[in-house]
Amino acid sequence: MTLVLVALAVFATWSNLAASAAARRVATATDLLESYDRARFDLSQEESLDRKYRMQPTSEISAAHTEVSVDLTATLDHLPAGDRTQRLGLARLQALHKTYTQGFPRVFAAVDAGNSTLAARLDSSITEPALVSLEAAIYADANQQALITAATIHDLRGATRGMLLATPVAFAIGVLVLLVFLRISRNDRRTIETRTNRDALTGLPNRGSFYDRGAQALLGEERNESMTSVLVIDLDRFKEVNDTLGHRFGDQLLCQIGPRISPLLRRTDTLSRLGGDEFAILLPDSGGPKAAHQVARRLISCLREPFMLDTLKFTIDATCGHATSPQDGTDIDALLQHADVAMYVGKAAHSGVVGYDPTLDVNCPARLAILNELPTAIRDGELVLQYQPKRDIRTGRVVGAEALVRWRHPTRGLIAPDDFVPAAEHSGLITPLTTWVIDAALTQCRHWNDGPPRPYGRAGLSVAVNVSARNLLDDNFPVEVREALDRHGVPAALLVLEVTETAIMADPPRAHAILQHLHDLGVRLSIDDFGTGYSSLSYLKLLPVDELKIDKSFVRHMNDEYNDLTIVRSVIDLAHNLGLGTVAEGIEDRITLERLAELGCDVAQGYYLAGPMYADAFDSWILAAVETSLVPTKSGR
Repeated sequence: MTLVLVALAVFATWSNLAASAAARRVATATDLLESYDRARFDLSQEESLDRKYRMQPTSEISAAHTEVSVDLTATLDHLPAGDRTQRLGLARLQALHKTYTQGFPRVFAAVDAGNSTLAARLDSSITEPALVSLEAAIYADANQQALITAATIHDLRGATRGMLLATPVAFAIGVLVLLVFLRISRNDRRTIETRTNRDALTGLPNRGSFYDRGAQALLGEERNESMTSVLVIDLDRFKEVNDTLGHRFGDQLLCQIGPRISPLLRRTDTLSRLGGDEFAILLPDSGGPKAAHQVARRLISCLREPFMLDTLKFTIDATCGHATSPQDGTDIDALLQHADVAMYVGKAAHSGVVGYDPTLDVNCPARLAILNELPTAIRDGELVLQYQPKRDIRTGRVVGAEALVRWRHPTRGLIAPDDFVPAAEHSGLITPLTTWVIDAALTQCRHWNDGPPRPYGRAGLSVAVNVSARNLLDDNFPVEVREALDRHGVPAALLVLEVTETAIMADPPRAHAILQHLHDLGVRLSIDDFGTGYSSLSYLKLLPVDELKIDKSFVRHMNDEYNDLTIVRSVIDLAHNLGLGTVAEGIEDRITLERLAELGCDVAQGYYLAGPMYADAFDSWILAAVETSLVPTKSGR
């Protein structure tokens, strides 16, 4: 018995040492696997930010891209390399990433310059090959390491079975030893699973786990004839939390997202943290886009409730995009990508919740083709302007015209601005496009107001050009406008720049500074589509603008909808009290025109007066126009 106990003690000692060694090997293999997973995650983030920058190039996205690239470089540098083969493999990964990091600043610069052709060439020749090779190499090494980790765990389990067979003599003692060992083994397996499938900060499923569960949900929907939805939620102004309060508070906020959202989800749903302040929700058997939209609205609403960060009560908003199979994609990659696109559309429009719409996806093939051809269209004179007259309601005098751009495509025919201007705004091509429109409009304005006296020449006919949010963020824009005015010899007062409330509120202080520079030049400024944005009256009174342009959605229905009539009346009164003029667009009948005259509106624009026309037709039209009051007036105003 003594010998048995001694042997058992020796065996127990040996088994404990073997178990500890095996556990260390498992931990080492798991740490290495985690490094590869972190490299895959960083690479995925880098690629995602690259795509986001092309859709919405901003300094924040560029900075985030650089930060992720630095993290990936650090991860690759710290990967262990034992034998010569591992060292060569690691050196290849570092070289591929170096090639990519040297290439993407050139691609970003091409995007910022609006040179999509150069961006595409750099992408196809430098960054894309390096990125594809790097992704393939990292995934191959990670998969190999996953096999090594699985083999190590298998060896650990084999040791467990050996202990079971080697301790029948002292069953009670053997069982006790076995239970202790199994507990250690179980804890090790749980640690491995947690590191592999869970986000380290929040404890939520990570991107890899989300992909696995998404693939299972899509397989299940084929059997059940159901639909699967993917939601992507991004916190608004999260960077302000980190910058103002510190990363500790930012981490606290991220850790509270899961407990806040989870009670609103089903047990079959999956809430995952993709990275940063971006979360994804998988809804198997969601019931379709409408049901997913309702879930998204409930989630966004609950996130608007205050969070407690230590003793500080903090409120934050969020934006959600959603996509549903099969109409928005048949694999988890496509659904996640399209939900991400919808989310960024929602962020740009401040919409809260947005479903995927292919027409709003600037990455669709048709829009990419337009972006590739637009620089050539600008250079080769394929763009043309039409002009819609504006008339003083009281005197009937033609006071100006709005310049509207069209694209005469050599094979597609006439392309409306709605089909290429939004794409230009997202890509950075809006800057050369606006420059061309201003130049062409001033050329026509000089023609109208130059030469022998004519009915409209003596009046000083102005031309209005629409300006995008990007122009209001460009410090050089006032300089370009001044140079264009000098080049064409047109008085600044004859140029009207129309800006929307949304464009102004994208960055109010910066937009205010740009508008002030333009105002100082003598350019007239008009707030277009007034009433559809979200600017505050306290800010409006500070803007150096000359007129408010009432949106046509209110004008068209003012005779049928009392609320629209009230809005139109209020805008006119507000403008006059602030010393501003008013322009009503979208006038399509005489009744509306007469009602606007009664309300005191200054200028009329719409198809009832005249539709957009080319310059030669405009010349003929204006010569035939009779400058008398458009409507009977009861009193001079």
